[in-house]
Amino acid sequence: MKKNHCLLLIIFSFFISCTGKTGVVLNIPDIEEGKALVLYSDAEQVEKGEQDTLAIQNIVKGKSEISLDTVGFESKIKDCIMLILDGKNSFVANIPLPLQKGTVTNVHVDNIGRDTTNKSTLETVYSGSEYAEDFSDFYNCLLKENIAIARNNDSAEFHYKKQAEAYKSFLEKYPSSGLAYSLLIGQIASINTNFGVNESNAVMDYCSELCLDVDKKNKWADYLCTMFRERQQRALNSSVFSFRAIDINEKEYTEKDIRNYEYLLVCFWASWSEYCLEEIPRLKKLYNQYKSKGLEILTVSIDTNPAAWFDYTRQNQFPWLSLIGNGHEITSKYDFQMIPFNMIVDKEGNVIERELFKDDIDKALKKLFNE
Repeated sequence: MKKNHCLLLIIFSFFISCTGKTGVVLNIPDIEEGKALVLYSDAEQVEKGEQDTLAIQNIVKGKSEISLDTVGFESKIKDCIMLILDGKNSFVANIPLPLQKGTVTNVHVDNIGRDTTNKSTLETVYSGSEYAEDFSDFYNCLLKENIAIARNNDSAEFHYKKQAEAYKSFLEKYPSSGLAYSLLIGQIASINTNFGVNESNAVMDYCSELCLDVDKKNKWADYLCTMFRERQQRALNSSVFSFRAIDINEKEYTEKDIRNYEYLLVCFWASWSEYCLEEIPRLKKLYNQYKSKGLEILTVSIDTNPAAWFDYTRQNQFPWLSLIGNGHEITSKYDFQMIPFNMIVDKEGNVIERELFKDDIDKALKKLFNE
């Protein structure tokens, strides 16, 4: 009887573990009330820009409990995103959500709406399952190293190595983790924007290694590697400056028409952007400071409404060549989404600096002109 009793206990325990509740408990002290949405996309949906809404639950007094018992799991884990809105339905945060079948994932979010200029950052801690806890350590390691890179770019390679090690360790244990691949995809996109075509770092090197022998059955890995190769090719194409645009008189210009400079500061902008308009006085100051030393400036608008650019340009004359081009072609070639997008071209036509903003422009020009 004792053996039978033990056997029954084991079976009962196994039954309980297999029929455990699946859900999320969100603790977010900074949000008194609002909504939490659980969203899901597989690799194919991400590529198409599609997603499924799995659940919507109110946040009351900084807490929300979400049942996901009816959600299907293709494997033991499911990688989702949690979209958090405040009481006015305004966006608050978009965070990864690692789920494990038959468990409740606890998510604690802090530092909402506080200073994000490297002094503090959104803090997210996961618990409740092995996958959630492993992801929590992995995710916060990436965030910690990102902050360190932003604070001191001189030691960036050390921190990229730490991130590469974190990616490798986590993906070896969870080779189909969509969240890990999504984070790697986002980071590669950011790195390719800021690095020249011949430059690399430990994260990019890890990605290259990962893509040497990609498993086509792993849709996330296949998507990452396809995107990685495409971005590498775009980086190669965008390393040599070229463009086609027109001036206010609709005369067409290309890179062949811009000559006699030591360095060319190129600014892609739009007349509707306040950030761009704030940058113009700085450009004028730099132009006056370095014109005699060989600096030339070219501004190319990517306004979707050409009439707005023509009106602005008639009322605000620039001392340099000001043009308007095809925004889709330009942003695709140089792989950027935010404006103003500034870069520096040498007299051979090579893009030697890119993604410069505010003080970054001053520092780059001082270095180039040995000041």
